[in-house]
Amino acid sequence: MRYGIGCMKRFSFLIILIAVLILTTFMVTGPVRGEEMQDFSEDGADVMDPDVEPAEAVKTVSENIPVFKYHRPNEYYNVFVGDSRTVGIYNMTRGEECMSAFICQVGAGYGWFSSQQVRNLIRDYAVPDKDLNLIINMGVNDTENIAKYARYLNEMEPKWREMGYKLYYVSVNPVGDSESLDNGNIDEFNYELENSLPGYMWLDTNGYLKDVGYGLSDRLHYDRDTTDLIYQYVVMNVD
Repeated sequence: MRYGIGCMKRFSFLIILIAVLILTTFMVTGPVRGEEMQDFSEDGADVMDPDVEPAEAVKTVSENIPVFKYHRPNEYYNVFVGDSRTVGIYNMTRGEECMSAFICQVGAGYGWFSSQQVRNLIRDYAVPDKDLNLIINMGVNDTENIAKYARYLNEMEPKWREMGYKLYYVSVNPVGDSESLDNGNIDEFNYELENSLPGYMWLDTNGYLKDVGYGLSDRLHYDRDTTDLIYQYVVMNVD
């Protein structure tokens, strides 16, 4: 009986000791957490990922906004904002001294373009006392949002100018044969948007490509030579 009581006391002591050790560890290290989300709020947006080079990063902003890329070299005069076609320009110029920064995402449309995250990046890329070109190329993924684009762009115009940006809009460029989109939709989008944006310089890359010809890698995206044509046209026609 004494032996049994002694065992029980030792067993109880071990349980208490283990509990104290677990509690101490919890207090020192804190609970185990999942991966914390980056804070993209307007007041304290930290858009640089510490695990990548400062000039370049890939982000998942939220469940509704998939991965997008942004790139800021040490010296730049142009800030491109756009969808997968702009991603193509980013990929082509990556690593080169192109003097251009990029904010772009595959599949982007009006919702992404008008998001607070993109607004924060445009704000953060502005440089005090330096004129920069803000070059926007959006719309191919959602031409039906023409009215929303026009309203938002006109709303943001004075704010972006106050940041020191000169404002440019690149026309939506031609597509190949597609059941969901044709060049008639694109021409209508370009015509309506150009005439709705008196505060932006319009860059008619659409007409330029129709004149000189272009090559597609699929129904929506261009081959490298055409991507370079678009980029060179843009940088040659901005101040």
